[in-house]
Amino acid sequence: MRGRSKWYIGGACFLLSLFFIFPVLAYWVISSFVLPPTRLKSLLITEMAKYVKGEFDCHSVELTYWETWPLAGIAIIGGSYSAPADTLFPEKPKLKVEFDKLLVRVNAMDYWQKGLITLKELSLECPDLYVRLGDNQPFDLLYEDRIPQKSPVGSLFEDLRMEIRQLALEDGHWVVENIEQKTRLDCIGMRLALSGMLISDNGRLALSCACDSSRLQTGGNLLRNDSPVSLECLFHADWQKRLVRVESAKLLIRNLPFELSGSFRQESSKRLWMDASLNLSASDLEELLTYVPEPYASKFQSYTLKGNTALATTFKGYLDERSFPDVHLSGSLTDGSIVKKKEPHGLDSVALDFSFSYPSLHPEDATMEIKDLNVSGLNCLVKGKALVKNLFQNPFCDLSIQSDLDFTRLGEEFMCGVMCMDCLSLPKTRMGKLVIGRIKVVLSGKERFLGFPCG
Repeated sequence: MRGRSKWYIGGACFLLSLFFIFPVLAYWVISSFVLPPTRLKSLLITEMAKYVKGEFDCHSVELTYWETWPLAGIAIIGGSYSAPADTLFPEKPKLKVEFDKLLVRVNAMDYWQKGLITLKELSLECPDLYVRLGDNQPFDLLYEDRIPQKSPVGSLFEDLRMEIRQLALEDGHWVVENIEQKTRLDCIGMRLALSGMLISDNGRLALSCACDSSRLQTGGNLLRNDSPVSLECLFHADWQKRLVRVESAKLLIRNLPFELSGSFRQESSKRLWMDASLNLSASDLEELLTYVPEPYASKFQSYTLKGNTALATTFKGYLDERSFPDVHLSGSLTDGSIVKKKEPHGLDSVALDFSFSYPSLHPEDATMEIKDLNVSGLNCLVKGKALVKNLFQNPFCDLSIQSDLDFTRLGEEFMCGVMCMDCLSLPKTRMGKLVIGRIKVVLSGKERFLGFPCG
């Protein structure tokens, strides 16, 4: 029995040494004597200058073990890269990146077993990214003539292959600018996670990204969105054909949930082909209300909203500086109602059916149509339909509305008996005027918006 116990204890000590003590000792020897931080930094900067155009610098480069256990890793602290300056905009490079920390987790065992270096994860903390578009110049960042196509025969890296499994970015600030067109997009609080076979010719990937807020400046106009935007999707990428097929995607825009699917192919640096659909995933008004930001949602807390919602959009065609894909949009609200809580009646029936169509080859055929508008309740009735043709050039409208409105009843329900005309441009003697009584309107006609009647 004692002999067996010694064997068990010896085996346990051997396994403990193999999986814990030896790796720790190897890490200490390599990080202290073979590849200390100063040598790693010098080696990285030298290799970057050899193959990559522009300027790269960092505060320090360290081997990691405890932070990336059980894998080996490399940490680059305080890094920055700036693409070469050009003659058009020497003060603003086409690409500039700064980050607090880049952590690379490496599975070294794959090299000995498969001749494959697997980067399990690239994690980038607080990256500041600046990209300048326009000027019709490609991103020429590599010395392609210096990159060996194949390692020498018989060398240690002759059959070396590399694979990246996961890419993560945290708390980034991204800026995309086109100086010639005077447009600038700022994305603040960017987070991104991409997993799969990232550098293979084709593969299935999973993407998750989010942005806390964004600002778009075009000309003298500034559009600001303080609501978060997020995207989660699975897609198949064929990099040789420059084709991406989105299988299923959940997109959150201004707190509204959408589902995205379709195919995208890059024809050139400025030309994209797409065949995609974008649908609203909230199926009723009550669910849709849960996505409305709190300052606006509180205004509806005293009302009960019901109704089935649908919104579907398709995009098909080319997107570039001169053309836009075909767009078809349709939406509806059925079995809708807006009733004040603890009240027996309100707007008891609300229905809407509308569509929009834009054919890129014949933009003069762009149309917008309200097929059915039906609102009833509170002694009121509104029915109507409308068709607008040649929407973007010389709009022509075919309109039909039938309404019977009880302003007294509407004011009691929604404005506590008073409906105020808030028109700051009117004289003060006309402000605060009460709108009461009843009005019936039947309107039908065809007219061009520019004032030229239809023959």
